[in-house]
Amino acid sequence: MMEIYYLKPNIIAEPLVNQWYAHPFLISPTTAAMIVAFLHLRILSSYINNPEIHQDALRWKEMQGGPFIDESSFRVSDAKALYQTTLTELNEVIKFAQALKQGINLLKSANGDSIEIFYSKMPEVIRGYIELFYDIYSNPKLRVIEPLLYNSPYYLKNYQSVVLREINTDKRPFSLSTPRFQESEHIEIKKPFSDQIYDSIFLLKSSPKKWHEINDIFSKCGVDDAGKIKRLLTTIPPKSNKEKSNSCTSSVKVTYFGHACVLFQSNDLSILLDPCISYQYEYGIDRFTYADLPDKIDYVLITHNHLDHILIEHLIQLRHKITHIVVPKNSSCSLVDPSLKLLFKALGFKNVIELDELSNIDLIQGKITTIPFLGEHGDLEITSKTAYLIECNNKKFLFAADLNNLDPKLYENVQKITGDIEALYVSLECDGAPLSWLYGAFLPKPLSQAHDQSRRLDASDSKKIIELIEIFNTKNVYIYAMGQEPWLHYVMNVFYDENSKPMQEFEKLAQYCAQKHIQCEKLFGSATLNY
Repeated sequence: MMEIYYLKPNIIAEPLVNQWYAHPFLISPTTAAMIVAFLHLRILSSYINNPEIHQDALRWKEMQGGPFIDESSFRVSDAKALYQTTLTELNEVIKFAQALKQGINLLKSANGDSIEIFYSKMPEVIRGYIELFYDIYSNPKLRVIEPLLYNSPYYLKNYQSVVLREINTDKRPFSLSTPRFQESEHIEIKKPFSDQIYDSIFLLKSSPKKWHEINDIFSKCGVDDAGKIKRLLTTIPPKSNKEKSNSCTSSVKVTYFGHACVLFQSNDLSILLDPCISYQYEYGIDRFTYADLPDKIDYVLITHNHLDHILIEHLIQLRHKITHIVVPKNSSCSLVDPSLKLLFKALGFKNVIELDELSNIDLIQGKITTIPFLGEHGDLEITSKTAYLIECNNKKFLFAADLNNLDPKLYENVQKITGDIEALYVSLECDGAPLSWLYGAFLPKPLSQAHDQSRRLDASDSKKIIELIEIFNTKNVYIYAMGQEPWLHYVMNVFYDENSKPMQEFEKLAQYCAQKHIQCEKLFGSATLNY
């Protein structure tokens, strides 16, 4: 009999856009253009001019989330090549980004009279893709018409690719600041993320095929190096921890995969929130991996548009398993709040459900309800964020992600609709990065340091979570690991110790819960919870 092969469980699939690690803001044409023009070129230029500064900075843990290229050996010639091709091949994209900022600045002179005259003043490259208007306070605004941009030369579809390579460690260069330069042993699939060929490749994680069938798949991707392909494969079936995770005898099971990724299951229902899945190899802490996921995922719920909650790397690998993707609806008026529905359609997902606040999806055993999500976005005009209340078998679970309880009065009103909850899953990431860390490339002008530090991307502290507990009379509280799992350091680059504010806040929360006889646990790595 001919042998059959699986994709090895430690083969990672890094999605790239123009050689940079792909995250949601590199998919949406507007934000991608601004990142290329105002962040990537700046990082490359700095590295080319003084690579030693980048290496020196990264010796300090506090600097590892900054704009420094993380390469152990100098790759200046590669950086120069990427810089030059970006300038030449993406010249029109760069001009589009510059024109957007120019157009926003031109609008500052609008004085409340009809805004029609400003259309003719806009830079030519953005005309036909924008609408100009006033808000109710007569502040002039510019919005892009996103569906048009996804069908324009400014969508970087032809610069999307996926690099397959084997790893045996969690360590990777920081995703926002380090481009992925070519390595001889890597396989790069130069196809847009929407291409269904990726489903055929990632099905090999669980459904093996004969060598000639696998070779045909890679041939369609333009890859004909049999030796490289075979190094991705194994005849050994993937090892699963399902014996441990399936030890549920109650009506609801919640499996924690790390960070804010939770698998909610009941009978034949499976719901995955904010997918972030570790790869499988010999070393490191205990974890669940791809092999521990069900063959079919009924719903994937996305809470908000931050790169640690929309990990394209994992979503593409899971696409063939997913029946529906659920996303919060955006306002369509903010340049920093792109449509998640359009984004996921561009990623090749067929059934994308976009929901307003306090909307429902009916389930056989209950329903999913979107809950208003305050904070964590630096006070920007961003509405594509939601928490999810899952009601199943007469039990209610609130998955609040990085919600910041800025006004308990809101959740008092929510509770009148939802009632009390069984369990609250929430983050204590109450430090948060300054606004410019994620959104700096999109701002028309730099913020003052005081404003930048004040408007942080922070979640609730212990006091705010205690208020939620009391409002919803919750019996169980689970705190996410907040990027502490080692397989997420390349995205978060957050390192806490017992003196860090989030850890101190957890101790305060734990003491309160102990006094009130409420179950309280800080999750880390993996956990299986039965209700």
